[in-house]
Amino acid sequence: MPHRCTRTNASLLALLAGSIAGLVPLAGCSDRGAESRQIAEAARELGAVGTSESTTPTAAYASVTSTINGIDVQGETATAVTSGLLGQSLLGEASVTAKDAALAERSEHYEVGDLASRFQTLTTEAVALEACDPTPDLDRIAQETNALEAQAERSREDRVSLAERIEDLETRATGLRADSASKRNQAAEMELASSRMSASEAASRAGSIRTLTRAADALDMQVARLSGEAETLTPRLSEFDSEINKLTQQIQLAGEAAEDLRQMATERASRAGAARAEASDVAELIRETVNSIDTARTETVIPAGDQATRSLEQAVRESEKAARGVREAGTLGKAAAQRRLAELYQLRADGHARYAGMLARIGSIDELPNASSYAQASVSEQATGDELLTLAADSYENAGSSLSAVNIRGTDTQHAAETADELNELARRLRGEPETEPEGTVTDQNGGTDQP
Repeated sequence: MPHRCTRTNASLLALLAGSIAGLVPLAGCSDRGAESRQIAEAARELGAVGTSESTTPTAAYASVTSTINGIDVQGETATAVTSGLLGQSLLGEASVTAKDAALAERSEHYEVGDLASRFQTLTTEAVALEACDPTPDLDRIAQETNALEAQAERSREDRVSLAERIEDLETRATGLRADSASKRNQAAEMELASSRMSASEAASRAGSIRTLTRAADALDMQVARLSGEAETLTPRLSEFDSEINKLTQQIQLAGEAAEDLRQMATERASRAGAARAEASDVAELIRETVNSIDTARTETVIPAGDQATRSLEQAVRESEKAARGVREAGTLGKAAAQRRLAELYQLRADGHARYAGMLARIGSIDELPNASSYAQASVSEQATGDELLTLAADSYENAGSSLSAVNIRGTDTQHAAETADELNELARRLRGEPETEPEGTVTDQNGGTDQP
């Protein structure tokens, strides 16, 4: 988180590290030697936590806590010392628990992000494939095909009409040609017969022969006209054949184009269906993974955070008890516990914020099943995180106040004051308040700052 404190506070750590050592000698003020030995032994055991290879830190701290709780002390000083040690042990135990919880909170989050990206890729692919609807093109091709078929049909009808007309012309020409030949044959026969007649008889038949010849000539002229018209029209038959062939080819090509479109649509629909099916599987994986994360948080992470919080709250109370007898060391222990409690609240807030961010991302994917539920859960998680962040700010401020209340002498005085200021500044930042300017800073008219 942007508010996370990354700077190690050496002064506070140094002060807090000495608080345990400062507590132990005070046990000698008690008149009970066994009691002093028990306290000293508990302090040594607390200092040795983490060095044992056979015991986990959490179990080691729990063992120390149990040991300290079992010490029966009398007197205000001994009670304060014991309370201080108990607070230190609880603080360590809570720190380990909080660390383990923070690591557990991050599990499977990245997997959900990868699955969400995969789901979006698949749904985008499916939408793109489904967006290619061939229906308009198929309708257009069908209309064009109908027009081509109608044109081809008209061309065929026109060709039939033309062929019939040419046939009629040729039939008529053939008939006239036969009539002409008949008349010419008749005229020839009359001429032949006239050659055997007298001059007067031949002269009387000459008119009939001329009439037959002229009639034959007229018929030949009609035959020539009809044959010429038929010859003129005949090439048009080839043109009709070429046009009909061209239209047939266009109709065939249109049919092939339509078939290609239908096959493409079938293929794209199949690919879209496969993408949808895989997206559905990914959505189910997202649901299962989110449920797994939610179960881990509900059964492990949040209870661990609650337990660590309770331990640190008890550490604060025990430090308060210690402060009644050994004010400086006890108050330092209280400040340390309060700071660690603030860090824990902030850590837990970070966890809720991360989970809320993950849920918000998948909740923003409209086509993802249960997206609205994820979005609602994100709002709830963010609200919980905001509440914990407020508690963190309060605890940082409490730690700063406790540290400011300690009467520390010597060189550590300035370190303690600086650390208290830093803790208070952390609290302000978590609340979203503007940072305070260093004392003595002068703001110029342009919004800048000058140091005197």
